[in-house]
Amino acid sequence: SRANAISSQKGKRVSSHLCGIGGAVPGREGAMVVRNVRENDGRALLELLDHLRQGAKTSTDVTVRILAAADHDGVCSTKILARMLESEGVKHLVTPVRENTDIIEEFQKLEEDTEVRSVVLLNCGASLDLQQQLLDSQASEEVKCFVIDAHRPFLLANLSERNQRVVVLDDDPTAEARGERPPVEEYDADSDVSEGEDSGDEKENEWNPEGVAPADDGPKPPGRKRSREEKKQEKLRIKRRRINEYYLASYYAMPTAMSIFKMARQAAPPSQDFLWLAAVCLMGYHDQGLLSEQQYNRLAWEELKEALDSSSDFLLSGSSQRPSATAFDDEDDDAAERRLRASRTQGLPSRRRLRFENDLRLTLYKHWTIEDSMMHSAYFYGTLELHRDKGLRALKNFFATAGLPPSEYKQYFRNVEAPIKKTIRNKFSDHGKAYGLTESRM
Repeated sequence: SRANAISSQKGKRVSSHLCGIGGAVPGREGAMVVRNVRENDGRALLELLDHLRQGAKTSTDVTVRILAAADHDGVCSTKILARMLESEGVKHLVTPVRENTDIIEEFQKLEEDTEVRSVVLLNCGASLDLQQQLLDSQASEEVKCFVIDAHRPFLLANLSERNQRVVVLDDDPTAEARGERPPVEEYDADSDVSEGEDSGDEKENEWNPEGVAPADDGPKPPGRKRSREEKKQEKLRIKRRRINEYYLASYYAMPTAMSIFKMARQAAPPSQDFLWLAAVCLMGYHDQGLLSEQQYNRLAWEELKEALDSSSDFLLSGSSQRPSATAFDDEDDDAAERRLRASRTQGLPSRRRLRFENDLRLTLYKHWTIEDSMMHSAYFYGTLELHRDKGLRALKNFFATAGLPPSEYKQYFRNVEAPIKKTIRNKFSDHGKAYGLTESRM
C-alpha cells in the first residue's frame, strides 16, 4: 500500500476534517479530505451510509440529494444507492446531471432547501471546486458533499486539508499499485505562497500616513539572501511542475457502481439486482474501451464472482440452506442444465453461476435484428463504411459468406434458428477478417 503511518498529530488533523463520517484514518499520508475505500475493509463506505442515515433522523423531509452523471455508471450506481437508502428509510431526491454547469445550478437550490444535510455526487463533481460552490450558493453550513467519481484526475482543491465540507471517497487500485498519490501537500503549499505574495504586494502599495519607513532587522549579505531566494523559487517550481504533471494524467479508476456495490455487500448480503447492476456497469466500461481486458477480467473475477460465491442470496429455491460445496465451474452447459432441472424437481437449493463468455459487441443484437444491430454498432459501422453504398454491399457479401440468409439476419434474433444462434460468434470470427474486422473488437 502507498499509505504510510502518520503521527498522532496529523491523525487529529484528519479527524477534524472528516467529522461526520468517522474519526481519524490510520495509514494515510498527509491530512487530506479523501478516504481510500480499499483500506480498513471499506470502512469509509459504511461511514458514508451511517452519516446519511443519521442525517435523516433529524427531519422527515428529503435530507439527501443525489447528483448522478447521465451515463451508464451513474444510472447503475444511483439505482444501488437509492435502493439502500429506501431500505434504511432515508428520503432522497435523485437528479441526473450532464456537466458541471448542471451541478452548479443544483447547488444554487440548496439555499432554499434547508432540510438537505448531504449531497452525494456519483461519477461526477470531482473536477469542480465543491467547497467554493457551497459557499457561493449560501447553503447551510451543515451540508456536506460526498464524491465518488471514476474520472481522474481529481481537482486538488477538493482534496485540500482546508476543506471542511467535502469528502472524496477514492477507489483507485491503479494509482495504489503504482504508489502514486495526488500532490495535495504541494497544492496547499503553493496556495500559501500565492497568498503570501498577494499580501506582500498589498503591503508594498500600502500608504503610510506617518511617512516612516518600516523597521528593518539590519543589512543582510546580498549573496546569502539571493541564494535562499533561489532555493525557495526552485522548490516552488518543482511543486508546481508536479501539480501540472498530475493534471496531465487522465484515466478512469474503479467504476462508481462497483464502489457502491462494495458498500451494499458490507451493509447486507447483496441481491441479484445489485450484482447485475455492477456487472452492467463494468461491462459498459470495457465495451467503451475505458478498461483494458486485463482490468475487466480481474475486477469481474475478484469482485463479482467473489460476491456470488460468498452470498446465500443467490439460492434459486426459497430454502435458506446453503448448497454443498461442489465445483461446478468446469462442467459444460448441458451438465449444468441437467443439474439445474434435477435440483428444481427434487426441491433442492441450487445456485446461479457467473460465467465468462465471449460475446459479440453488437448493440442489443439479442433484442434486435442482426442487420440493424450492425448498422448501429460504431465499430462495424465505421470499419465496413456502412454510410456508403460500397459498405452496404460489403455487409451483404459478409452475410452471404458467413452463411446468413436474409430471412435470418433481417428478423429478430430471438426468432433465428437455433443452429445459427449457437454458431453466430464463430461465423463472425471466421469470416470477419476478410472484411477488416478484428476478432478482439467484434
